[in-house]
Amino acid sequence: MSDYERQARLDRIAALRKAGVDPYPARVGATDRVAALRARWDDVEADTLAEQAPAVAVAGRVMAIRSFGKLMFLTLREGGRDLQISGKKAELGGERFEQLRQVDVGDFVRVEGPLWRTRTGELTVDVREAHDPGQGAASATGEVARPAGRRDPLPAALSRSAREPRRTRDRRVPLPDPAGAAGLSR
Repeated sequence: MSDYERQARLDRIAALRKAGVDPYPARVGATDRVAALRARWDDVEADTLAEQAPAVAVAGRVMAIRSFGKLMFLTLREGGRDLQISGKKAELGGERFEQLRQVDVGDFVRVEGPLWRTRTGELTVDVREAHDPGQGAASATGEVARPAGRRDPLPAALSRSAREPRRTRDRRVPLPDPAGAAGLSR
């Protein structure tokens, strides 16, 4: 981890504490399991889902962020299952939307809101309340927080492979071949 990344983590933790947020809370509110939501609502049509608009609360690790100005989509993973969440500035208001924009890949978040389907049919939670119960990116385990203005949350050691020439990355390691094993694989 570079000094820059370490300092970014410390700055983020300090900003959270200054805002009155515990970056390492002991508990979060009750949540629905992503697998249970998927089992219950995956086969339900968009119109039926819109009529019922079930309110849910889910918590998980942010795996992906897609921002479109006043609209954000995030992918949460909990228990090996993914669920998309969406946040709209018009519904959340400026301050809460900015708090959602501060969430980074690797963070743990808890969100509440109704379920709906996007035009592509993706089951999505429309965020009405978001809580940042744990900064995975600012944790003591050494994960990386995004420095201000930087969208790449990966440490240099992990993102380095994208910058290296392919011939350097694709080196094959020869495996030992016990006598007689070559004949078995033919």
